Amino acid sequence: MTALGSIAYDRRSAAENMALDQWMVAQLDASMPVMFRSYGWLKDAITYGYTQKIQQVKLRFSEWEWDKMDCCRRPTAGGIVDHRNDWTFALAMHASFSVAQLKPLQIYRSVHEILLAALTEIGARVELYIPEDAESSPEACFDRPSPFDVLLQDSGLKVAGAAMKRTRSGLLIQGSVSRERLPSVDFKQLHSSWESEFLKGQRGSCEETLRISPPDVIPNVEVFRSPEWSFKR
Repeated sequence: MTALGSIAYDRRSAAENMALDQWMVAQLDASMPVMFRSYGWLKDAITYGYTQKIQQVKLRFSEWEWDKMDCCRRPTAGGIVDHRNDWTFALAMHASFSVAQLKPLQIYRSVHEILLAALTEIGARVELYIPEDAESSPEACFDRPSPFDVLLQDSGLKVAGAAMKRTRSGLLIQGSVSRERLPSVDFKQLHSSWESEFLKGQRGSCEETLRISPPDVIPNVEVFRSPEWSFKR
């Protein structure tokens, strides 16, 4: 029987969160082909995609904001994400898992359909953005929607987006849901709601949830703490 590995919600530094997300991919195998975690931040934080230029990132914030925030480059692509009022998640999938073998846009849609169902289950009025033509990714994650992002039904504002990185061993997806734009949602329920919706859609691939404890010492965390990783580009 295969299982969805689940790490309980916790709060960490930006470097620790990025290192733990990356660690998840290395833990996957045939018996646990998928791992999921949701998390928060020890202080005001931003992350930005692997290919983002640091000077472009800094232009988004005042000098005062930048000096006070915990900043880290993500291992995934995508734009700038302000984590000061969000619910953040990471999903790792083994290369053999069926969803991981889809094309990137199909993966993105599949993951956000699960998130859409989970948000709807706990009372959010949201919908999937399905444009006639694909658009290029915006510089900042919540500036405007990309195909298959999650939007508010009433206003069309983007409430959730994600970025991904594929490796030989698997796939990492890092996502963010805006708390500010969903003030009535009980985010304490969202983790379990996501798990439930995932298992509904993956019968035959994952049959149960396995609770996973993260390591006391997270591998490669010093890489993500280093100026060379986050600022020398």
